[in-house]
Amino acid sequence: HYSVVGQAEKGREMLSDLKRYLPGDAGLLASLGKVEVLDGNWAEADRLLSQAIEREPLNFVDRTWLSFTALGTEQYERLTVLGADPFKALAFSRLGRTEEALIQGADWVQKGNNPNRYFQMLIENGRFSELVEFLESRWTNLDALEHNFPDRSGYGAFLLGSVAHAYSRVGEAEKFEDTMARYRASLDWQVGQGADNWALARSRAHFAMLSGDHEGALALLEESFEQGALNLTMLTMETSVFAALRGDPRFEAVLSQMRQRLNEQRSLLGLEPITT
Repeated sequence: HYSVVGQAEKGREMLSDLKRYLPGDAGLLASLGKVEVLDGNWAEADRLLSQAIEREPLNFVDRTWLSFTALGTEQYERLTVLGADPFKALAFSRLGRTEEALIQGADWVQKGNNPNRYFQMLIENGRFSELVEFLESRWTNLDALEHNFPDRSGYGAFLLGSVAHAYSRVGEAEKFEDTMARYRASLDWQVGQGADNWALARSRAHFAMLSGDHEGALALLEESFEQGALNLTMLTMETSVFAALRGDPRFEAVLSQMRQRLNEQRSLLGLEPITT
C-alpha cells in the first residue's frame, strides 16, 4: 500500500522489520521486490523477485511482477523462458516474432484473462482495427469490459488507455469519447484515493496525449521519470501516442535520462547496455 501512494521508504522499513522473523520468506522477498519496482530500483527488484520465484515457482502474481521488471529492463530473451504468459507474448513481439506473439497473446485472453498486455502488443504492432474487432466480439460494451477488469488498482488505467488509443486511430469518435470519459473517471478515482506512483503518472500522461494536451503530458512524463519509471521502448515506438513529442527538447531529455537509467540498471544485473 505504501508504494502505491508514493511512500516506498515506509513500506521498505515495515517489511525490513519483518525480515528478522521471516528470513528467506518468498512472500516477504516478493513484497520487498514490488516496493523496489515502484521506487525505480529495477535491478534490486529483479534480484528479490527472482529469489521469491525460486522458492515459489508457481506463484503467478510474483511471476507477473518479475516479468514486469524484466520487461522494463528489456530482458526479452529471458522473458520468453520465465515470463508469465502475457509477458512472454509481448517479449516475442519485441523480438520480432510477431506470429508467435499473436497466437500466445490471443490464447491467454481466450481463457478469460485480462487482455491488457495483448492489447498493448496489438498497438505496438499497429493493429488498431484488430484490437477493436477483438474487443467488440468478446464484450457487448465497455460496461462489461470494466466489470470483468476494473482499472482501479492505483497503477493507472492502461486497459482503457489502449482501447481509447485504438478507437482514436480507427476514427470511431463517439466510442473514443465514451472510453476517454471512463479513462478519466478511473484516473481521477485513483488519484482521489491517494495513489501517487510512476505508473499512474505515466498513465495520466498517456491520457493527456490522447486529449491533445502535450504540455500536460510532458509534465507528467517528467514526474513519472522522477518517481522511477523505466519504459523506454513504450515511449519510442512509432505507434506510441508519445510519438508526436519526438524532437521536443523536454521529451528528448526524458528519453536520454531514461536510457541512462536503463543501462545503469542493466549494468547492475550484469547485462550489456542498450545502444539503440
